[in-house]
Amino acid sequence: MIRVVLIFVLLSASQSLKADEDKALDIVREQWALRGSVAELTLNDLTIELMALKMPHGSRDQDEATKRRIDAQTALEGAYSLHKQRPESVQEEVDGEQVFHLILNAAERGLFDMAYIYSDTGALLSSRIEHLPTGWSVRLPTKDYPIMFVTTHIDDVYTFNLEKPFEALYWGK
Repeated sequence: MIRVVLIFVLLSASQSLKADEDKALDIVREQWALRGSVAELTLNDLTIELMALKMPHGSRDQDEATKRRIDAQTALEGAYSLHKQRPESVQEEVDGEQVFHLILNAAERGLFDMAYIYSDTGALLSSRIEHLPTGWSVRLPTKDYPIMFVTTHIDDVYTFNLEKPFEALYWGK
């Protein structure tokens, strides 16, 4: 009888732990979806800004620089918005770890794919670059400064915080 109770307690505990793990991963997925919602709002603002740019005003050089910034920010925010719109295309489980991708399309040069890897308990384990487009380069972070700089083939710079995945930024040229 004691064995039956002990087995029941152990099974209940393991199911409870599994439920806690599932909850932790659900929270991580929800955080990514919320960042995707913010990205959707930002994309709307960028669309309005791009439409305003089509109206005659200012210098041509200023307009080109603004369009370049809008395009770069749109790429980054688009990568986040996929976590809200199509999470199945940017989230996967690999060897028991949950992988969340930020993917930027560099057209014929290929994709930039930054992956953030979480444990089954929802802890951020690591980050890695899975794909780097032709002509892009990376400045690796240091132990004390977890920011990775990625420079595109046209010298635009993005920053990726390896400890805080929702803080990627377009840095500019």
